[in-house]
Amino acid sequence: MLIDNPGIREVHMWTDANSLKASFADFDAIAEQCKFHDCKHGSDNGCAVQAAIEDGTLSKERFINYLKLDFELERLSQRKKKHEVTLGRRNRRELKSKGDRYGE
Repeated sequence: MLIDNPGIREVHMWTDANSLKASFADFDAIAEQCKFHDCKHGSDNGCAVQAAIEDGTLSKERFINYLKLDFELERLSQRKKKHEVTLGRRNRRELKSKGDRYGE
């Protein structure tokens, strides 16, 4: 889908990890059955998610959508952290320059 919104640089997701988990509760229930707790749900042996996709219990498209949304949330989290670091640096510079102006 292509949307042209003049003046808007980007559109973010308006959700968080909790709402993602709630929306994909069925996925988490299946993932809990994986043989290993750190299963990446790819080609790992004992992966309940891949088994569910193969037997039709879980839609492959739904799994792909979950991965895309999870990736986007992680990306937004990283950008937020980077933005907070940048703001912190800017605030420290401004405080330092104010101190220099007033002889502190």
